[in-house]
Amino acid sequence: MICGVNAVQNPTGHYQIPALMNQILTNSNSKPSKISADMIYLTLANLNYLDNLGISALIPTSQQNRKNYNNLPENLFAIDNLVFDEYKNVFICPENQELTLDGAYKAPAEKGGGNKIKLVYSNYLACKNCKYAGICFKRNHRTITRYVHEVTYKTERLMSTEEGIKDYKLRSKTVEAHNGNFKRIYHHDDIP
Repeated sequence: MICGVNAVQNPTGHYQIPALMNQILTNSNSKPSKISADMIYLTLANLNYLDNLGISALIPTSQQNRKNYNNLPENLFAIDNLVFDEYKNVFICPENQELTLDGAYKAPAEKGGGNKIKLVYSNYLACKNCKYAGICFKRNHRTITRYVHEVTYKTERLMSTEEGIKDYKLRSKTVEAHNGNFKRIYHHDDIP
């Protein structure tokens, strides 16, 4: 059942969730508990809008998206291949060393409001003696920068759960098939 359609002339529709959700809420006369969307919709404006309505967002980060599709980088030292230990708040490198939090800084505000925090992780002493110096990092040591905002963190955590992953996988059956039909019938991808 299609509850709303919002076609725009913008090159992308990544800020269109509020307009589309307003249609869905009006047309269906009910509020969903959660919605799923491609990672392009992972914007602070969209997430704040959904959070204010009490709707959970099933939207993966780019790292989660690559992991879901088994498209991780071959580079052993890419951030996607490092483990983040949420309990300890550390990244664990391939040499099993912990990169700890060095500092938290205010980051530039993102469209849609709110302030992100820039978190920087490193371990100078472990990197100094590492056999992968020059491969994993080019200068003195490896640093990892992570940007965090409460509402994006909440979405990231939901997408890390078994339930979130399972619910998001339903999207390919319920949404993507209709998008493909729409593009085929209306020759959306044809160049005149």
